[in-house]
Amino acid sequence: KKKTVRKPQKRATIKPRKKLLPESDIGKFKSITRKKYELPQPAPAPKSGTRSSMALLDGFDPEPFASLNTEDLENLDDDQPVSLDTKEVKYASYFARIKHQIERVWMYPVEAAERGISGDLTLTFRISRDGNLLGVRLIDRSGYEILDVAALKAVKEAAPFYPFPSTIQREKLSIQANFVYTPQFEPIAP
Repeated sequence: KKKTVRKPQKRATIKPRKKLLPESDIGKFKSITRKKYELPQPAPAPKSGTRSSMALLDGFDPEPFASLNTEDLENLDDDQPVSLDTKEVKYASYFARIKHQIERVWMYPVEAAERGISGDLTLTFRISRDGNLLGVRLIDRSGYEILDVAALKAVKEAAPFYPFPSTIQREKLSIQANFVYTPQFEPIAP
């Protein structure tokens, strides 16, 4: 038997066709050459005799302001009361803990409940960064001293509070709280 050896056939190489871009109604497509833009030149150096390149500050002497104590300005908003019911993220979790501490000791005076006395009041209390109570004062009274005293007593007995979390960057906080007294009457069976 003879072996036949086949020669490899030459394969035709396929050349990619160049697609012609369609002509537009307006005209033929052109290649776009981009313009080279120059970088802006730096501003000329200030003339001799001026103290600064910022013209608005020429003649301004910062020395008297450099020694000012700005600590008071940084804590300026410490006296603005924040509601105990705020939903603001940086306060919400911390205030929930404070509210829980107060609610644990807050009592509806028995005498007031028996007499059907109700009312609501608003008070503000200040605490320091370490959680110590700095003061409490009534803003709006309930109309009944017994209710007002019970609310003030609850805040004082709940203290000291937890130290501020790192999200609260203040030295002290003024917190406004509302206390609502509503007697719960249970019907008496005949």
